Amino acid sequence: MVKKLKYYVLTSNHFQFLKRHISEEYSNIPKEDLVVVINTLDEDYLMMAKGFCIHKEIEYYVTESDGTPATGKNSVLDLFLKSDNDYMVLIDGDDYLSQHGVWVYKHLSQLESPPDAVCLHAQKGYLYTPDGVGMQGHPFCLDYRKMIYTDWDAYYSQYVEDKKLAEKWADNALFFWKFQYKYSEPHTQNCRVTFMSRKAAQVKFPTGLYIGEDTLQYFLLKNKHVLGELNMVKSVEEPPTYIYDQRLGGTVCSVSQYGQDSSWMGKYVEFAKQYEKQGIVHEYELPDLYVDYPVGYDCGAAEFGSGALYDCKDEETGEMIVQFYYPVNASDKSLIAEQERILKIYAED
Repeated sequence: MVKKLKYYVLTSNHFQFLKRHISEEYSNIPKEDLVVVINTLDEDYLMMAKGFCIHKEIEYYVTESDGTPATGKNSVLDLFLKSDNDYMVLIDGDDYLSQHGVWVYKHLSQLESPPDAVCLHAQKGYLYTPDGVGMQGHPFCLDYRKMIYTDWDAYYSQYVEDKKLAEKWADNALFFWKFQYKYSEPHTQNCRVTFMSRKAAQVKFPTGLYIGEDTLQYFLLKNKHVLGELNMVKSVEEPPTYIYDQRLGGTVCSVSQYGQDSSWMGKYVEFAKQYEKQGIVHEYELPDLYVDYPVGYDCGAAEFGSGALYDCKDEETGEMIVQFYYPVNASDKSLIAEQERILKIYAED
């Protein structure tokens, strides 16, 4: 039986980014598989986004916004649960899927037993830089030792005249990084959840925060995995399925004033301490996702890397014949099949 998957784009601003999701140069999501959810306080943007969806014949909804990310994201989950779709992919309107990602999530939805939730590991994207130029990088892959041993008092004293406030922010920052190091996936501050089943979509984003709601939802889903209530995996983003784009700022950059204001962190720390007290967070690494790629699969994501470099060796002599790139999350079965295909080509030549 064919299962129904829809790609849900949550948009609140940046019209030029909205257009990327159906563009052949970007995600190229089939229009019949796309749902746009407009959640904004900007009436002008609302009219622009609606007009675009109507003109392009894309399914869309307008949901009530209070300016916080969780409210918009929960409205998407509600729409998904009211639909007859079996699986969903949640995309922030400023970000986008690679075409590799569009294929991977469609493939997962058609498996006999798809996972309930997929989160990203070793995520990639465009980062904001002080000169306003975007750069490629791993936004949430970090050296925790550096973050934990940073002199946060000195750091915040650069931006805050109130010494007590600077000390409070420093205390929160130290707790935050120790908490993430202990309970998140290795070397990762945040593991965005992209692919969800109807069971996973019942786990809502905690409200009342401007930053961190997606990380908290990840912890809630991970807890249900540990309890055996759903199946959650992490996907190593080599190459990426989901690409962050922070070049125009966004909620995180604007609320934190590009790292100079950590007042948001106090609310996150409140949730984190409650989660820890209730035993919701776990020192546990999620299992990896492995995908059976078809022979000759082309991930087409060279902009952010093409995966890992694998060897093709002569079976008799062990001599290296050629190396090739393939996704890190390729299953052994698909990796062996691809090696055999390449060796056959070289044998014929």
